[in-house]
Amino acid sequence: MRDLKQFELQATRQKSFYGKAIVTEYPNGCKELKSYNTIVCQIDAHGQIHRTWSGWSLTTGNHVADFCRLYGVENVASKKVWSALPVESPLMVALFGINPTLKTA
Repeated sequence: MRDLKQFELQATRQKSFYGKAIVTEYPNGCKELKSYNTIVCQIDAHGQIHRTWSGWSLTTGNHVADFCRLYGVENVASKKVWSALPVESPLMVALFGINPTLKTA
């Protein structure tokens, strides 16, 4: 895909994530976080975060927290908040740049 930007997420509360947290920015404005080679969440073109992984771990929670901080979106990394989010298809967010269930006027 053209104009795709990929980089290692910088840790803020530790030295590094040692290549285990990778961010991809799509040309349509979507951002994606891979933690341990699993797409765990995405931010759509409207700045809305979407959970794309059904699990939770403390380490991935740290990755999600720094991802949210990087893009200035609501931090959803606590287990309680994360668990309350619906799990969505990462392909839908990345391809269309929006939540496909979002109603627009």
